[in-house]
Amino acid sequence: MPENSLQWIESDGVRVAASVDVQVTGEHDLYYPYTALIHITRGQINILRGSRMDTYKAGDFLLVRKFTMGKYFKTWSGTEGSFRMLGFLFQDEFLKELVDHFPPTVAGLHQVPAVSVLPSTSALSGLMASLAGYFQDGRTVERSIIRLKTLEAILTVVGADARMAPIFKAYAQPLRADLTQFMEKFITEKMTLEQLALTSGRSLSSFTREFRALFNTSPHQWIKQKRLEKARDLILREGRSPSEVYLQVGFEDLAHFSRSFKQQFGRNPSEMRRAVA
Repeated sequence: MPENSLQWIESDGVRVAASVDVQVTGEHDLYYPYTALIHITRGQINILRGSRMDTYKAGDFLLVRKFTMGKYFKTWSGTEGSFRMLGFLFQDEFLKELVDHFPPTVAGLHQVPAVSVLPSTSALSGLMASLAGYFQDGRTVERSIIRLKTLEAILTVVGADARMAPIFKAYAQPLRADLTQFMEKFITEKMTLEQLALTSGRSLSSFTREFRALFNTSPHQWIKQKRLEKARDLILREGRSPSEVYLQVGFEDLAHFSRSFKQQFGRNPSEMRRAVA
């Protein structure tokens, strides 16, 4: 197994779940566009938000609200050998569907926690066991089945601890991302402008208007320039080849990437790589 392993499950082109196995640790930004349900199966995760550090250990189920700002790093004991976790990514429409099953008497919260520890239930443990099976066997995931299983599991959590209902209700409310943080995080993602706008919590017109006011250019031009700058850094600093970097930075066609690179920097990526070799 590679030192760090990240596997995704996609359904209809949408990422719905992840399996993470880490043997080399490092600090990372805690900033994602989806609320995540995480089950730690080995090691522990340390989350730093402001001056507060919280540690969560193997066996914990966490709910992390989307667009939560902070840092995190993973640790493990010598006998464990690595960190491992499984996670579901909750689309906004799923959370809204979930809240529709709650009684109307569920109150809101004045202070919404960014990270919540969920009570362990047999249904929640069974959901994660099913998820592990998908990764191990490489089975095709039917989004409707996974959706129903997840809905059932979360409802058992709310049934086991009524204090969780207001938290899920708060997480289902619309939330607008900070555009600077958002774009820096998702610059290499293969998403349409419509998808970027929706994921950031905006309509396309609002997204485009705010983007121009903030960056003084169009989203398309800004994304293209930033991707090319990232590619240049990978070539100059790490000696990567054009065929290695073009997909990594978000381009889909090597020839188009090479033409755009030469237009931006005056020479094609192969020439730049040879110059620093």
